[in-house]
Amino acid sequence: SMLRVDDDISQLQALPQHILAQEKAITALTGQSVDQKWFVVYGDSPQQTLRRLEKYTASLEYAKKEGLISNYRTIPLNSLARQEEDLDLLKTAAPTVTKALQNAGLTAVKPDLNAMPVKVDEWLASPASEGWRLLWLTLENGESGVLVPVEGVKSSALLQEIATYYPCGIAWVDRKSTFDELFALYRYVLTGLLLVALAVIACGA
Repeated sequence: SMLRVDDDISQLQALPQHILAQEKAITALTGQSVDQKWFVVYGDSPQQTLRRLEKYTASLEYAKKEGLISNYRTIPLNSLARQEEDLDLLKTAAPTVTKALQNAGLTAVKPDLNAMPVKVDEWLASPASEGWRLLWLTLENGESGVLVPVEGVKSSALLQEIATYYPCGIAWVDRKSTFDELFALYRYVLTGLLLVALAVIACGA
């Protein structure tokens, strides 16, 4: 028989079937697997964090298109700058849309295009953030971050490489991979110590 080495820490214990069933149910409801893989987008302020998240979304779409991930989740809140841009687009399109509706017989349509910016603290305090609040992190010094859970990861190393393309504000977190690497390091160290001990014993024999 052959000796097979496996540094996957998830193989060290088998969960009971009822726990596995609960785990699958939680994954189906939240879109989060127990592997705990996500990007962390962070900044000195909430708005900087949101702007970086908006910029990084293009890389997430690329990773999904290339099959590096199957899906990702980002909070449904835009930066104030993006909200203003969206409002400008609505104002530009409003006359054409309103005219089309009037031609269709809907003469009472009067869109409200007044600015109604939504800040992070207001969003977190509103029902709209229900189910998303745990993804937002705020520190006492004003720094903030947002978690971007990903699913169907094909290569943790490639996602780490994508994160390093950005000079700051993006981090890749794969706890299982980190623990696997640490476990492998311990195995190499212990194997080396064992070989040294055997050599000492052999020399003293």
